[in-house]
Amino acid sequence: MTDKKKQYAQKTATSFRTFSQRADTPKTAEAVISIDIIDQQGRNYTLRNAEGLQLRIDESLIVDNGLHIDAQAGKLLVPESLVRAWFEPIRRERQKREEQRLQDLFAESVPLIWRQRERILADPQLFGARTPMRIRMAYVSMKDSGPYPLGVVVRAWTEYEERYTRVCPKCGGQMLIYSFSGSPLSGRSSHSATCTACGYQQRHVDEGSFGSLASPIMRIAGQYRDLPKGDALSFEEAINLLQHL
Repeated sequence: MTDKKKQYAQKTATSFRTFSQRADTPKTAEAVISIDIIDQQGRNYTLRNAEGLQLRIDESLIVDNGLHIDAQAGKLLVPESLVRAWFEPIRRERQKREEQRLQDLFAESVPLIWRQRERILADPQLFGARTPMRIRMAYVSMKDSGPYPLGVVVRAWTEYEERYTRVCPKCGGQMLIYSFSGSPLSGRSSHSATCTACGYQQRHVDEGSFGSLASPIMRIAGQYRDLPKGDALSFEEAINLLQHL
């Protein structure tokens, strides 16, 4: 056997041994999580995870997945991957509902925020309260697209009134845009606004002015990237405080 053939044979043998050793190495066991069983009605089990999310499953899921019930502790022992598969859709749905609730509160509070704009700009706790307002863009993401502190929103409304103001079709008063989305490529946008005079709301009004809406507030937000969040109120706390001033 030539030297080259010997070297090739040695490399092949080494590679095979290495591959065999890796294949024979025991795989790390998946973590098992204890999930509370808070109710059982016949074959139906109601589960609750550490976040408080609840899920009702049929006994067949327990049997088919070979899961173990710790009857004494009242818990179902579930592999981590299965916990994620069961509870992640519920978590996303809860998050979606919470985001919509805050968005509705923001829309309703526009007249209040506008009336108290000077106080918001002067109070760091109010200024830094994180609103649900963010720019939703098609196909791309950009820096300083939100969610924005309350003070940034108020500054955008006051310093660029011509960009964020519309005429209320109901009373002729001043409407302020509190949400918008669009495409930097096409320039098309859709916005929602609330009247500061009568509270009337317009949602998802289409118009071609994405750049004129996005540029000012992103420019202002860029000045507050390092704004401390620890001392700021939550958005709900800020609205509650403003209501009692």
